[in-house]
Amino acid sequence: MAGAGTGATDMAAPSQAVCVRIDRAMRMLDIGKTKLYELIADGELETIRIGRRTLIMQQSIDDLIERLRSRNRRPD
Repeated sequence: MAGAGTGATDMAAPSQAVCVRIDRAMRMLDIGKTKLYELIADGELETIRIGRRTLIMQQSIDDLIERLRSRNRRPD
């Protein structure tokens, strides 16, 4: 039947990655590997492991940025 699709091709592609590799997170945040791993160790960034690869959840990067922005806002 034409037009009646099934499977993954019908799903809309996410506009943003769900998780990113360590090197990409470093570039996104403009920080070095040591600082990135400090943020992970401090619980500021959430990671997952797929095989041997460590990935950082994009939402945790967004949350970190929002926390830093709210800390740095000047009181009126």
